[in-house]
Amino acid sequence: MFAGIGSHSEQAIADEIVDLFAVVHEEREKLSLSADQADGVYLVSTFADFPLQKPSVALVERVRKSPVQEAAKWAVRCVGYQLYDKGGIDLMMQVSDLVTEASPRAASWLDHRWNGIGDWMS
Repeated sequence: MFAGIGSHSEQAIADEIVDLFAVVHEEREKLSLSADQADGVYLVSTFADFPLQKPSVALVERVRKSPVQEAAKWAVRCVGYQLYDKGGIDLMMQVSDLVTEASPRAASWLDHRWNGIGDWMS
């Protein structure tokens, strides 16, 4: 995943997001999470806008059990913020549309990760 979007094209960013989702999906499959457990995995990204004073035990445990998923959530949010800073919601929509063309499941995952960035609502 890009450390910064820099001069990468929207297509290159979308391709990276789709590839990252594939790796996250692979990790989920290996973990064989039950539906109840999988629901909890998404909670950390909900609080991405809030500064963490001290990592909670639950957060640390999630990162220990599924490091790819947790790192991917934060990386994709960072890309969303960078896209928003560079071109606002319009640029985020361009990348999201490209992700949707490549993988609707990745687009749904992305939509949830970008919730709350600028005017983005999932």
